[in-house]
Amino acid sequence: MSESHRQATIRVLHALPWIASGGVERRRLLLARSLGPRFDQKIYSLSARGPVPEEMRAAGMPVETAGTGTLKSVAAVRKLIATTRAFKPHIIHGAVFEGVQMAVLAGLVCRVPVIISEETSYSVTRGSKGQLLFRGLTMASDACVAISPAVGEYLVEGSGVAPAKVRVIQNAVDPPRSATKREAAALRRSLGIPPDAFVVGTVARLIDDSNKRTSDLIRGAAIAMRQSNAHLLIVGDGSAQPALEALAESLGVADRTHFAGYQRDVGLYYKAMDLFALVSREEGFGLVVIEAMHSGVPTLTTRGGGLRDIALADVTGAFVEVGDPDGIAAEIQRFAADPALVVTMGRAAKRRARQDFAPETYVDGVRNLYDELLAAKGVR
Repeated sequence: MSESHRQATIRVLHALPWIASGGVERRRLLLARSLGPRFDQKIYSLSARGPVPEEMRAAGMPVETAGTGTLKSVAAVRKLIATTRAFKPHIIHGAVFEGVQMAVLAGLVCRVPVIISEETSYSVTRGSKGQLLFRGLTMASDACVAISPAVGEYLVEGSGVAPAKVRVIQNAVDPPRSATKREAAALRRSLGIPPDAFVVGTVARLIDDSNKRTSDLIRGAAIAMRQSNAHLLIVGDGSAQPALEALAESLGVADRTHFAGYQRDVGLYYKAMDLFALVSREEGFGLVVIEAMHSGVPTLTTRGGGLRDIALADVTGAFVEVGDPDGIAAEIQRFAADPALVVTMGRAAKRRARQDFAPETYVDGVRNLYDELLAAKGVR
């Protein structure tokens, strides 16, 4: 690649169906902050809420929205096309199913040189028509990014995507703030958690419990509480919270189950945990697991989807089967009874997060993909 090409400004339009506070949006924020001045980036979304859009703008990534949450809106599609034509991107990069649809539609209509689709979930529940449509969208794309090796395998084996189209770029996340022990102790006091309690924590949207299975974690923790001084700390909110609170009440552990709601300063909450748990049926990746590892907390997860690619069994944490409260309880009791194990695995988890899931590794992967595809198209 010539030096003149390396120095040329490359315009990238990111297409997302929505911007809230999820992992996809946070990775785009990471790209806004770290991809470099050679890339002029903009984002188009059907809808946006919360502080992330302003953080994107502050990082130099303009955000344009349609003001609707559906692609069925003719006005939203027209604005997408108009935005693409006005920006004249060299690359259009869509993520999430609807975002991929947006990228392919606008990319083809506006003749964008490079079209990239991105699979952000382990989509085993997607119907046959959805799989067929997604495969068609990847056929119109120059590459399809998979956010974990497990997702890459599923794209080929489950969705029928051509292997040559798949590029695995593992997710990453900026390490959360490193809170002090004093801050963590103060947080525990404010939540009514005794200083000598063994705190199992999770960070999750409390919406789809059929996948996140926070109810399994509550049941497992309730069993462990009979034999240990365990407390459960749940960070996040959503429509399933009342039902989860009722479950804790019915199991007689409401006083040891602490719902903290959505928190921006998650680093403080990780510091208050002795063990982090995410027992989902499947995840495309599991960014919160990496955050916990960055914070030096051992992890307890299932092997659902991309979760199996993160932890190292009996090195950085432990695995349990999906839907196994007894197994969850046994692992909580094992860690609670062995403080040295918590420290050893926590340190190993932090090393692995820094070595294998560093933000700069993710950004380099995206930058290299962009350069590869531009060179293949002869874009100068």
